[in-house]
Amino acid sequence: MAHNNNNNNVCLCSICTDIPNPKVCLHLSLAPCCPWSCTTINDDDNNEPCTAAIMGLKRKHVQQQKTNVVSRKKTKTYNDEDWEIKKVLTESDSFGVTCRLLIGKKLAEELVVPVLVGDVAKGIEVKIWDCDTNTMYFLTFKKFISGSYGFNGNWTKDFVARRGLKTGDLIGLHWDQYNKCFDFSILEVNHHYS
Repeated sequence: MAHNNNNNNVCLCSICTDIPNPKVCLHLSLAPCCPWSCTTINDDDNNEPCTAAIMGLKRKHVQQQKTNVVSRKKTKTYNDEDWEIKKVLTESDSFGVTCRLLIGKKLAEELVVPVLVGDVAKGIEVKIWDCDTNTMYFLTFKKFISGSYGFNGNWTKDFVARRGLKTGDLIGLHWDQYNKCFDFSILEVNHHYS
């Protein structure tokens, strides 16, 4: 909605009212928000639009959109039985030269391979959403020469080191069909292993 103030159109939409003395509509859409042109003349700036207000409000609007995405994802909760893949981490999952997250052959062929597109022997990049920290990472799911399946790539850096994973910790994975990613969580920390 716009208001005519001394022949200067001022947008009074919900976004633009967040700044004092609104002069410019900052909708991030291609359609106008009101019947008047939202770009208005700022009498104090010799007919130049208030660009500082525009940039500040655009940043605020983009931050709100990012926060809303995280909030929507954050509200998703799982019960213990919802985690389709549960794994107690072994020495090879959390330490050593071959540090990777191995998945049992039966679980991999029933729950992972069918939801991925590509050649598993060459490796397929997979999005992994860490539900505990609300962050997204990418791992490579692969069928190794030995015939076993697992996630590698940045597993050591993005999960083992960042989350402080240890042998004996119980983790869970669940395929999120809507977001086309695996959700990840630490379900139980092994306090007895140092």
